[in-house]
Amino acid sequence: MIAKSEKFETRTFRKGEFLLKEGLRDARVFLITKGKVEILGGTLSDSPRVFGIRGPGEIIGEMAAVDDEPHMASAVALEDTTVTAMSRSEFLRRLKAMDPIMRATILATVRRAREMGEFLVEKGETINWHAWRKK
Repeated sequence: MIAKSEKFETRTFRKGEFLLKEGLRDARVFLITKGKVEILGGTLSDSPRVFGIRGPGEIIGEMAAVDDEPHMASAVALEDTTVTAMSRSEFLRRLKAMDPIMRATILATVRRAREMGEFLVEKGETINWHAWRKK
């Protein structure tokens, strides 16, 4: 189910449905308002890992909105989950309006998190992006 306003969209994801997929670009930022979401890394490999569970009041998808890179992890609804989604353009508008030091801090944090994420991929492990995009 989708309900829209000018800047935000309310969406409901059913249990088992992907909110975000690792390796894809989808720069919406989601605020979870109801339900639980499992964050999975390595879903493109033979050994996916659970990074955590997010629930009401938590944000997902923010890194891709900041740097327009593919998602580093997937997010799957563990139960029916409702989110408020913000587009990347609205997110960037708000980011640009921030204090410059706070904005630089956020950008540096995202950059460092991506660098650390590279260590989560085992040496020699390959990701077949072409096959993943067909799923």
